[in-house]
Amino acid sequence: MVAARVIARLKVMYPAYARMMDNDPDMMELAIDEWATSLNGVTMENIAGGFDKLRIKASPFCPSVPEFLGMCGGKVRPWWETVDGYVERGKQLGIDENDFVWKGDFIALVKKKAIESGEELPFVEEKKEALPDGVLKLARRSKVG
Repeated sequence: MVAARVIARLKVMYPAYARMMDNDPDMMELAIDEWATSLNGVTMENIAGGFDKLRIKASPFCPSVPEFLGMCGGKVRPWWETVDGYVERGKQLGIDENDFVWKGDFIALVKKKAIESGEELPFVEEKKEALPDGVLKLARRSKVG
């Protein structure tokens, strides 16, 4: 999980943060959940860039989630807008991209399972109203439909 790796790296860089997290398992679990939600849609490349900026920052204090996201640069994109987002969301749903020959099949299943789990996605097609019979017959005769 990306969030757990980010927190592990922050613990290495900030020993006081590590002590606090290691002494409170509930806080650690909550931190992983919050970082996972916040990092959703942030590319691995942007996260690496955030750590590059963090290494030269002259502060003994671990950054907050919003501060670190700012270091990662760019607008945080929802998971459905990046390939990395689909891969990460697929893992969360128990779907491995390597089980698919076609990326489109993987993406379709991730979308389907996300919706089944109660997630609302902005691109879900609404059911279209059926056209009246007369329009369908006319379209068939005209070879339009």
